[in-house]
Amino acid sequence: MRMTTNPVSQMGQGMCQSYFDEVQRQKGTEMLSQKDTDSLQKSFTKALGDYEDYVRDRLKNGAPKFQIGGAELSIKEWDNLISKVDAAIDQIKEELEERKEVAEEDEKKSRECEQKHKKEEKEKLERKKKSEKERLEKLEQKKEVQEKETEEKQQDQELIAKTLEEKESSQVENELTITEEQLKQLVMDPYLG
Repeated sequence: MRMTTNPVSQMGQGMCQSYFDEVQRQKGTEMLSQKDTDSLQKSFTKALGDYEDYVRDRLKNGAPKFQIGGAELSIKEWDNLISKVDAAIDQIKEELEERKEVAEEDEKKSRECEQKHKKEEKEKLERKKKSEKERLEKLEQKKEVQEKETEEKQQDQELIAKTLEEKESSQVENELTITEEQLKQLVMDPYLG
């Protein structure tokens, strides 16, 4: 093998020597024939030359470009574009997640507010029912008191009427009843009779 100062060639020769050593190690003590060695060296020299051409082309023309729609992009440009698209997608996902969380929080607050409102309405209705019940009970009690008072007044009037009737009856009786003394006076008094 000839020595070269080209770093790519040096790297290729080093790879060739490593491969050559590996093949010899696998064959063990058998030595490679000159024909095998020459064939192996030609294969590596050709591969190394192809690689050297590839590197020179890359240095001269840059990375290969691929037609994508109306644009022509190198692998690096494509990777850069894809990473920007991925970043934009990730950002959109984060924004959607935040919106979802905000919407869920708003919905939760709305449900809590609605439940609180329903609870307040229920309590208000119950207070109103209780107040109405108490008002009806008071009216019922007042009615009962008035009925009792009316009944007592009626009983008092009946008692008064009865008492007056008895009094009148006893006065009439008293007026019609002549006592023995009055009768003696009548009989004895010539002017009265």
